[in-house]
Amino acid sequence: MGAPDHDTPGKTLTEPDGATQVASPGDATTLIDGRSRANASRPVGANGAVGRYRTRNVLGEGGMGQVVLVHDDQIGRDVALKSMRSEIAEQPRLRARFVREARVQGQLEHPSIVPVYDIGTRGDGTAFFTMKRVRGRTLEDILADVARGDSEARERFTLRKLLSAFATACLAVDFAHSRGVLHRDLKPSNIMLGDFGEVYVLDWGIAKVLAESDDVPVEDAGTMVGGAATAAGSVLGTPLYMAPEQMRGAPLDRTADVFALGAILFEIVALRPLRDGGAVLQPADARASIRVPDRDVPPEIEAACVRATATDPTERYATARGLHDAIERYLEGDREIAQRREVARAHGVRAREALDRAATGGSDSETERGRAMQELVRALALDPGDRSLLQMLVRVLSEPPRAAPPEVREGIERSDQAVIREGARLGVYTLLSWFAFVPLAYALGVIQPRLLVWAIVPMLAATLLNLFAARMPTMPRSVQYASFLLTCAGFVGASRLFGPLVLVPTMAATYAVTVQTHPFRSMRRAVVVLCCATILVPVAFEALGVLPASYVFEAGRLSIVPHVHAFPRVGTLAFLVTACVAMTIVPSMFVGRMRRALSEAEERLHVQAWHFRRLAGEFGTVRGVETTTRG
Repeated sequence: MGAPDHDTPGKTLTEPDGATQVASPGDATTLIDGRSRANASRPVGANGAVGRYRTRNVLGEGGMGQVVLVHDDQIGRDVALKSMRSEIAEQPRLRARFVREARVQGQLEHPSIVPVYDIGTRGDGTAFFTMKRVRGRTLEDILADVARGDSEARERFTLRKLLSAFATACLAVDFAHSRGVLHRDLKPSNIMLGDFGEVYVLDWGIAKVLAESDDVPVEDAGTMVGGAATAAGSVLGTPLYMAPEQMRGAPLDRTADVFALGAILFEIVALRPLRDGGAVLQPADARASIRVPDRDVPPEIEAACVRATATDPTERYATARGLHDAIERYLEGDREIAQRREVARAHGVRAREALDRAATGGSDSETERGRAMQELVRALALDPGDRSLLQMLVRVLSEPPRAAPPEVREGIERSDQAVIREGARLGVYTLLSWFAFVPLAYALGVIQPRLLVWAIVPMLAATLLNLFAARMPTMPRSVQYASFLLTCAGFVGASRLFGPLVLVPTMAATYAVTVQTHPFRSMRRAVVVLCCATILVPVAFEALGVLPASYVFEAGRLSIVPHVHAFPRVGTLAFLVTACVAMTIVPSMFVGRMRRALSEAEERLHVQAWHFRRLAGEFGTVRGVETTTRG
């Protein structure tokens, strides 16, 4: 075992008994006696207070012996000295086991295995050996502090640090396996984390050399069910961490230590033992996602635990290095993720700074908003799960700029021109439909054909102008106003058919309504004024005598004075009915088509808003994001 300094003098050490001996009692005695004769000039006193080693204080006591801190006068350093208890020192098997522990540990020269410096006998004949004194805390104590929520322990011993230390312990065990040595008692209390990053695998007291045979009987594991410590005279090992074949007393290979390492790994991530104290004989379930669903255990680590603790030794990692490599692969990926997150945070900081500069409203505010968006895109590409970055994205997308950027204004202008061109094309169809009434007008019996020309010529000119304008990529406002004036002039000319108060108001109203789909408010208002003028101007001119009166009021009756037609009964009714129905259908089709185009655009906006809400999700409430049309 190692000689840990827990800064708790007098702490009892649990020592395993009944280990398989490597050398015969005679061989062990010869070795000890030989070292004793070699150091006869500097004997060690019964209490270690004389000779080469001088006792400072007791570090711990166990079932087989005592570990004390002594000062080595020959070299001038403090070391840990482990000696057998005098009452068991004469038992050959235990004496051989004690020496065997020193020899096995001393032959494993590895940075994570405590080196043995010396071996010999004390003045009272009890065996001892000295080793490096190590400082630190056992993994058992660390996990206990983390499990109870100790803030200092959680901050100091992160999962990444514990996994890194565990991987180092795996390499130490793999080194021992390469030298033909099984530990057989791996558990958290036998792994120590030093104060300066050291990792030690302690207590090699019941280690087995594979090339040698055990001559100590292994007893029924049932006598140890529930035990956490290595007990004297019982099954060699600790049941909570022992492989099933080890509890059965079956022959062991290196996969038995792999099982124990898997159990330790489970305890690191789950903060609870792999086995319950009362059910150590049951198959181990290392699925942390089921056993401790509240713990965020990485799936790669869970898979490593499950494989390492498989009941069938052939299904485990073949070596401790295999388990180490699995942990390293996870840590390498974790390091890459950490680096990506660090770079993402740097982009996020720059994005926030750019947004703060944009909020000042300076001339370059839109440039800063663009820079913020670029930084956020880069940050989210590296770390798409960062809540702060997503919240910042919500802020950028849900807070419109104070003024529309030039690119946005250009896009709106293109969209507006598309609507205007579509209106011009539909206007052509509408105006052409009015020419279908010319034959009906002649059927009424034309009295003054020249008056009919006042309606036909302006509308024909408006039709040709709209046809030409619909092909223009950008329609000037002058062309649009000319189209409005010509159309309304045609309405004025049509007022000579039945007067300014019959049919013309319907034509003007439907035209004014259809033009309300125009994207520019000024245009919409201008058309409303012009359409009202098509009614008021003829009425005013008739009242002033500029135009002949269209209506005569006699004896409570209103009569239409024929200026263009003779007004035959059947033809006049057919004309008026057809005209009224057509002016109901044609504008409705015009407005319906424009409405369909607007509905499609609105649907696209709603879908975009839906995607945005899904993007935002729980990372922020989307405010001010509505699909609205410009008024």
